[in-house]
Amino acid sequence: MTFGIHRRTVVIHLKRQGVPLRRDGLPARHIKAAVRLYEEGWSLARIATKFGTTARTVRTRLLEEGVEMRKPWESMKRPG
Repeated sequence: MTFGIHRRTVVIHLKRQGVPLRRDGLPARHIKAAVRLYEEGWSLARIATKFGTTARTVRTRLLEEGVEMRKPWESMKRPG
């Protein structure tokens, strides 16, 4: 609490002022595309950027879908 108020309070004030906030999570409608992109070799960070979320969130959702995460030494070549 750097400013002495809870982050939820900050969010409430930002929403009241119409400040656009980053989206939380990865909506269900994007899961299939995220899985496909990961299988094509995209990094979690790149997928997260595309869908406006975090790499950690993408990883969590892919694991929920049963996707096996690549090991760092198994990284695929980037498309293109």
